[in-house]
Parts: sequence; C-alpha cells; structure tokens
Amino acid sequence: MPKIASHLKRSRHGVYYFRIRVPQCLKEKVGAEEILRSLRTHNPIKARRLIYDYASHYHQLFEAMKKFDPNDMSTWPTDTSKVRPYELNLSQGIMRSSGAEDHARMMEALKAFKSIPKSNPAPQTPPPMPHPPSVPIAGLKPLLMPPHTKRLADAITEYTATIITPKSRQTNEAQLNAFLQWKGNVNVHEINGVDIVAYNALLLKTVMPRTADGRIQFIQSLLKYCQKNLYIHEDANLPTKGKFNLTRKQINKTTKGAEAFSIEQLNSIFNPETYLPFCKNRPARYWMPLIGLFTGLRKEEIAQLRNGDIAEEDGIVYFDISDSGGRSLKTDSAKRKVPIHSRLLALGFMDFVRTRRGDLFSETGNAVSHAFIRYLEEIEVKKNGDRGMVFHSLRDTFNQLMFNNATVQAEIRLEIMGHSTGGGGDNTNKINYLEKFTVEQKHRAVEGLILEKRLGGEYFQLRELPVFLGDQKIVSGRR
Repeated sequence: MPKIASHLKRSRHGVYYFRIRVPQCLKEKVGAEEILRSLRTHNPIKARRLIYDYASHYHQLFEAMKKFDPNDMSTWPTDTSKVRPYELNLSQGIMRSSGAEDHARMMEALKAFKSIPKSNPAPQTPPPMPHPPSVPIAGLKPLLMPPHTKRLADAITEYTATIITPKSRQTNEAQLNAFLQWKGNVNVHEINGVDIVAYNALLLKTVMPRTADGRIQFIQSLLKYCQKNLYIHEDANLPTKGKFNLTRKQINKTTKGAEAFSIEQLNSIFNPETYLPFCKNRPARYWMPLIGLFTGLRKEEIAQLRNGDIAEEDGIVYFDISDSGGRSLKTDSAKRKVPIHSRLLALGFMDFVRTRRGDLFSETGNAVSHAFIRYLEEIEVKKNGDRGMVFHSLRDTFNQLMFNNATVQAEIRLEIMGHSTGGGGDNTNKINYLEKFTVEQKHRAVEGLILEKRLGGEYFQLRELPVFLGDQKIVSGRR
C-alpha cells in the first residue's frame, strides 16, 4: 500500500485531511500544536493535489510569524524599496507612510519615541469600541472565500457529467439550467439564501410546494458537490439550508402511496366498451396497464422495454429487466427476471412483440400514466381511502394478490417486485449465500394470482378483451 504523504491524514470514514505541525516557537501564539483542515474528498490523488496550496500557505505564514514582532522594531522591514503605503494607529495618533522616504523618517521618529523615558500617565478610558451589528448587512452572513471557485454554468456542466444514468442527468441539467437562467452565471460561492428564497417564491407561482422543494433539492445537490470540491468554503452554510417548504413530517403525511384495485374496479377498468376507446389504437395504452397488472412492473420499466428484453428459459417466457443500453433502474434489486403471465400470452402479446423493432412502446411511462388517471376519472373509479388511484395501483394490486396467496414465499414475492428483502444479518445471508429463485419458481408464483375467485359476486372478466396485435390491428374474440 503506498505511503500517505506526511501532510495527509485519512479519517475512519475515508475523508482526507490536511495537517501540519506548528513550530515549537509559535505554539503559544497559535494556541495549538497541529493544524487540521478537511479536504472534503475521498480521492487520494485530489487530496495530494490540494495539500500543495495548503502547505505553501501555512509555511509562508509561519515564517512571517517567526520574523515579525510588532513590539520589536528590529523585526520591522528594512528594505525600504519594497515598502508599500501603510497606516499606523498609535493611540489614535495616526502615522501614514506613502513610500520609502516616509517610511525611513517614520522609523527615525519611532526610535526617538522609544528612547524617551517612560512615565506613568494618568489612566485614560479608551473610547468605546463600536459593537458589530447583530444582524449582518442585508441579512447575509459574511462571505467566506473558498480556495478557488467556479462559475455556475461550469459547475453545472462538471456536476452533471458525474451522473451516470442519462434520464437523471437530463433532469438535473434541465432544472439547474433553469436556475442558471434566472440567477445568471455568478460564482457558485456567491449564491446566498436570499436567492433561494426568491427563486422558491417564483416556483410557487406555478407549482405545488412539494414540487418546488424537489427543484430546490437539485440546487442543493449541486452546491454540496461544489463544497466537496472546495468551490464553496468548507465552513460555509449552504444557502438552501432551511429553505424548503415542507418538513419531513409533512412529506410523510402527504405521501400515501397508491391503493390497490378491487375486483369490481378491475372489471370497470378493462371493460371493452370503455377500455378500447381509451386505447385509441395506441399499443402503449392497451398493453402497459395489462403488463402492470400481471407482472407488477413499474411504469418506467414497462415503458423502456425492448424487443430483446423478452427471453425464454425452460419453455417459460419472461421479461429480462436490466440497465443495459443506458437505461435506468430505481434500485439494484430492480434488476430481475419476471415471467409473463399466461393471460398476456393468451391475449396475443407475443404476436404484438413480433410486430415491433427495438422499443416496444413509443409513449413514455408518464404519458400513459397521466392518460390512465384521466380514464379512471371518466369511468368514476374512485379511491376508498387516503391513497390515490393511479397507474401504480396496478402494481399494488399485483403485489396484494401475491401477498394473499399463502403458497407464495415472501422472498420470492419481493424478488419479483424488485424490492430488497430488508436489512440485518438475515438479509446478508440471503444475498451472499442463497441462490436466487429460478424463472420456473417465479412462474408458479405469478400464475397463482387469483383473479377470478368469486368475491362479492364479482369476477374479473379480462378474458372478454379482444386481441390487440399492433397500431391498427384489433382482432375480436378471445384466443
């Protein structure tokens, strides 16, 4: 393992610090034996680069402190050619120097002044020092200058380049560039709390508080990155601190999730008399809700499906959900194989797939989701509790049906849903030592969905839907 540079220290969390020992003769003046400053980085190469500036600064400072003593005129500068204009305040008797000649005369005067015998003058009450204002000017804290800074536009470019997933990178770029257009291309350390408050007020004119908080969060993530890279002083409070509209408690109170559909509601949703007009010969509107119901896939996972994501193993057709081709997944657990329910196959799903090249759907998940919500409102499918009726309700319905099936293990249900099995040692054991469930095991669990069991006199009549083969192909009857 390479030896760490003498000025570097690494914490147990992996963060590098600059450290330098104070010379013995200066310890009393400095009040410490060692100076320690966080470099705010886990990267040893970046840390080594930063310590050169810090080391140079402190060595020069220590040398100057060793040579200069304001009470000892022998330490005062003697090379008058390098003396800059300065001003001394000797008990309010101002002495000014504008150059080398003034400095030389001032040194003679001070020597003469020092040779006068000291007397014991009557003590004088010093004039009262003005109190610093309790509130900083314009409501702002003093600006802490970082070692180096960066323009906002450059910082956005540098920060977004570190975001791996294209969708997330595009979203960050759009929101941060909107803030850049409003604020202007200032240095990032000059952005203050007043700016955030004003920008938030502008956002609240067009969006809800929770949405505004989401956009402020994009700015905060950028500023954290800038502070980590010392474009903002390490001791400065980020201007976004305390500027969000909703507290964590308020967010949790308003986040209710989706509500699963009842059998009666499913019959209303997939009634051919209303469902087919809703689809309007759009494959995404027809297939995405059905895939969500029979596989539990998220809308984003369905929307980015491609022809090559459908595979077969031991005669079982399944969706291979992955992040290949630059696609994004919500979590690491979302990478999985999900069997395709026989009901989808009976509706001619594979016939539809064979008509596609590349992406299965041209519409985004959000577009279909918004259309689906409007459809639910039109057919008056309403929520029963606090949670909403949305596209995600299809995923909740699938999850609930699997949960109700006593023959399905909790672990296999979580794997199909793309959820982690939780924390703790038991989870570590499952992740590291147990094999994942086979496609055949998951197929049995998916096929075990009980959708036609009599419940309040209702059946789920999905079998009455026609076969949908493509953009302009609807074949009446069942397969």
